[in-house]
Amino acid sequence: MKKVILIAIVALQSCVVTQTPQNQLKPTLESVEHEGDGVHGGQSFQNDMILIKWSSTPTSLDFDLQNKTSKTIKIIWEEAVYINEKGESNRIMHKGVKYIDRSQSMPPTVVVRGSTVSESCVPVDNVRYSGGQYGSGWVESPLFNTMAWTTAESQRLRSLIVGKTVSVLLPIQSEGVTKEFIFNFVVK
Repeated sequence: MKKVILIAIVALQSCVVTQTPQNQLKPTLESVEHEGDGVHGGQSFQNDMILIKWSSTPTSLDFDLQNKTSKTIKIIWEEAVYINEKGESNRIMHKGVKYIDRSQSMPPTVVVRGSTVSESCVPVDNVRYSGGQYGSGWVESPLFNTMAWTTAESQRLRSLIVGKTVSVLLPIQSEGVTKEFIFNFVVK
């Protein structure tokens, strides 16, 4: 009986259209909202305080942030937000946060003068514990879910997301003053 159920599960899974590198959606940095001057080009932005370079995985927006100042700066995670393609705000978890602690208070990340930090932004609502008869564990859902039972449905879901904007609000503190940076990405 277990063999029959396992074969049925494998057969059903083979019918699901999965996200492959060919059909994976990519967020592309379109604009940055902030106080003062700055230069945006490609997937990066810089001003007199920071140089940030963005990349993505199916489940996260990642960045390398360089502190260009002569003072220590902090990323204030408690105020950081991911805004999805529907305009819904979501708390962010980052590297080093245990999945089980994703809704707990997160201390700031300290970036010493002249140094660089690599981080990930994962919406906490995209992380869940999945338990069941055939195994259990923590799962990160994709930022853009286009998985469906058919290719046509997957393409329909994709068409609803392509061209939409997602954003990351990243508050950065220097000498007790917090500046908000809103990074806007167009999904391509």
